[in-house]
Amino acid sequence: MRLSIITPYYNCLDRIKNLAQRLQPQLNEEVEWIIIDDGCHEKELDNFKAITIHLQNNSGCAGIPRNYGLDIAKGDYITFIDADDLISSTFVK
Repeated sequence: MRLSIITPYYNCLDRIKNLAQRLQPQLNEEVEWIIIDDGCHEKELDNFKAITIHLQNNSGCAGIPRNYGLDIAKGDYITFIDADDLISSTFVK
């Protein structure tokens, strides 16, 4: 695995859908996307081309889901993209 992208998530489904439209076409066997659902249990996240982890309780800050993502990431390189970030169609490249 070359790159792990970690996205902390809490109650912003419309925004993460926009992110997914740009990011999913860029994913391949060398790039993984890890979404850490911070306690809102949004089942629609399971439909994305991503590793989705649902934490039991809301931590109240993005640091805890980010650290959880770091623990499971397999990439040589790691980056963070928030659910409401805008990325280019060549972000991974």
